[in-house]
Amino acid sequence: MSEDQKKGPEKEPFGFIMKSMNDFFQEKPVKGFMQSVDDLFHQPFLQSSFQLNLDENETSYIVSANLAGVKKEHIEIETYPRYMTLTITNQEERSVNTPSSGFMFSSKANTKTTKSIPFPQQVDDTNVDAQYKDGLLVVTVPKLKGKKIQIR
Repeated sequence: MSEDQKKGPEKEPFGFIMKSMNDFFQEKPVKGFMQSVDDLFHQPFLQSSFQLNLDENETSYIVSANLAGVKKEHIEIETYPRYMTLTITNQEERSVNTPSSGFMFSSKANTKTTKSIPFPQQVDDTNVDAQYKDGLLVVTVPKLKGKKIQIR
């Protein structure tokens, strides 16, 4: 029999302490609290991405985004001559309360997702129209009209 096999758990210097710690975390209420904390972190917060569609007609570009569940106050749009940015901010707070054990755990998540949409040509960034209804954002960005030059 080797030296390691002779020792056994009782002969380990911290064996008793480790066994006591394991027993402590496996008994209620601590086990229930630890499971609640684990469950909290397995639940997803706001997804960090959203899908955009860019369409165009003869006079404008139309950007649409499905933002179901996002409040209008959390949407920010900035337009520039060659692109636009869409930013979604979200603050989410969760708490787990285990009345039987008296434990309470809370967490906050602040997320900010920004997407830039380049336009193939310059746009009129002063006359942009945005509408948000039933989770669908539609932004209409007029194209700049070029000047026709008469050749002499």
